[in-house]
Amino acid sequence: MPDYRISALTWNMGNEQVHGSSIQQLSDEVGKEDPDIILISAQEAKESRQRFENLSERIAKRQGYQLLHQTSFRVFTKVSPLPQFLGGDGLNGVSNLLKPSRTHFGVLIKPGVQASISYYPAPGKKKDGINKGGQYAVLKLGSKEIGIIGAHLDSNSPEKRQREAKQLIKAAGGKKTRYDYFYGRP
Repeated sequence: MPDYRISALTWNMGNEQVHGSSIQQLSDEVGKEDPDIILISAQEAKESRQRFENLSERIAKRQGYQLLHQTSFRVFTKVSPLPQFLGGDGLNGVSNLLKPSRTHFGVLIKPGVQASISYYPAPGKKKDGINKGGQYAVLKLGSKEIGIIGAHLDSNSPEKRQREAKQLIKAAGGKKTRYDYFYGRP
């Protein structure tokens, strides 16, 4: 089996629409590495306004890669409709309630790369409106298996973030692989 170059990209998009020039700049940087596989984890992500594409689709199109796998779940962050001077999120809060952001997870492969995915449902928490959590998949390259977690964790408490990371790893624990990569950010 050949050696593969894998690049991992994680981005907390902060509930904002991202301009195409920023996506192009990001794609150019990722392309410099000439990876065979690109792992993408985006938190608080919005789809593009015109084509309703997520980050994985936008990068795949620019790189000429195949979208092997993608999944996402809604997140409710910065959703207080109170005016900002009262401690709320103002109009952004209303917008985030009406069109929630997503925690997104994608795997892109260069044409000709032989790979497959086994996906496992996100172990998010219902009490948080599935606000924090992650997605887990196993990337299969020939006889090698690589466990991948894309996550959206607590940004205010290192202790809570560690606890959430441990819960994600435990939830994925029944799927044994030779290598596990954990990527994502608060």
